[in-house]
Amino acid sequence: LEPLSSDDRTFLKGTLQRHLDFTGSTVAAGLLASWELKSSEFRKVMPSDYKRVLEVIERSKAAGLDEDATTDAIMASARK
Repeated sequence: LEPLSSDDRTFLKGTLQRHLDFTGSTVAAGLLASWELKSSEFRKVMPSDYKRVLEVIERSKAAGLDEDATTDAIMASARK
């Protein structure tokens, strides 16, 4: 479990707003009404293997690696 990033909070808030718009949910309305407080109560479930792959992809992008080199880096991280 991890705290939400800024991007996660933005995504979740937008998702709650769309849910409220479509359904009229009083739960979504309550969460959005006190968003700054309530958003800190959410956690992200992140499998450790998936997190490692995302980190390798970010490092590969920063290093300017192509898709094949990125795939090799992902596979190498799986063997650790």
